[in-house]
Amino acid sequence: MQNDGDKLLLARLNDCFYLCKKHSSPKFLHFLNEAEVAFLSKHIPKSENCVFFGGYADAQRKALGVFTNTNIDIYNKSNEELFDYFPICAIRFMFKDKISLSHRDFLGSIMALGIKREAVGDIVVSEGSAIVFCLEGVTKAITELSKIGKVGVRAEKGISFAIKSIELDVQDGTISSNRLDCLLSFLLKKSRTAVKDLIISGRVRVDYNETCSISRLIEKGSVISVRGYGKFKIVSYNGYSKKGKIRVSVGRYI
Repeated sequence: MQNDGDKLLLARLNDCFYLCKKHSSPKFLHFLNEAEVAFLSKHIPKSENCVFFGGYADAQRKALGVFTNTNIDIYNKSNEELFDYFPICAIRFMFKDKISLSHRDFLGSIMALGIKREAVGDIVVSEGSAIVFCLEGVTKAITELSKIGKVGVRAEKGISFAIKSIELDVQDGTISSNRLDCLLSFLLKKSRTAVKDLIISGRVRVDYNETCSISRLIEKGSVISVRGYGKFKIVSYNGYSKKGKIRVSVGRYI
C-alpha cells in the first residue's frame, strides 16, 4: 500500500513525463534517497528515456532526469558527461588535514543556510577535503561557506571523478534457498531462528525498504541492510552445487 509520500513522488514523476513530452525538453526531480530511487525505479516504464544520476558512479542520493526519446541518448553517457545534462554541481571543500570533519558537520552547516535536504546529494568526506553534490540553484550559497562548525574551510566548484568506487568484500557460499532468512543466516553466521527475530523486529531492509517477511525471495542485485550488522549486495547466483544447494556470491559494503 502506498503512503502519502509515495503518492506525491509518483505525482511528481508523472508531471516530469508530461512536461518533458509537452515542451520537448528535459525535466528533473530533486535528489532522492535510496528508498525513493528503488520505489520510483519500479514505476518507470521501460519506454521512457530517463536516468538517475548523483554525481558519481556509486552515489546513494540521486536526481532523476527525464528526456524525450529523440533529444538525447542518455544511457550511453558517462558519469563525467552527465554533468552537462543535469543541474548538479560538485563543490570541493578544503581544510587542514589534521582536523576531523564529518558528514554530519557539513550537512548541519548546509541545512543552517535554510537549504532543503532534497537540494543536497551525497557528501563525501576524506582527509583534508570533502565533495558536496548539490542542485545548481543552491551552489552559490554553499560555496560561500567559510566555516563548517568552527573550522575554517575553502570552497570551490570541484570535480567528482577522483572519488573511489564503493568496495565490496565478496564471499562465496551455498544456501538452501534464496529466501531472506536463508541468506541472512549465511551472511551473519546466525541460526534461522536468530535471523527471524531480526526480521520481524524491523531491523532488516531489502532494497532500502523495511520488510518483515522471512520467506521473501531475494533477487540478484538486491541490497540487504541489517541494523547493527551492515549492508550487503547479492552479486550473483551461480547455479547449483552437487548437493542441490544454490551457489551465491554476496558482497559486504566496506
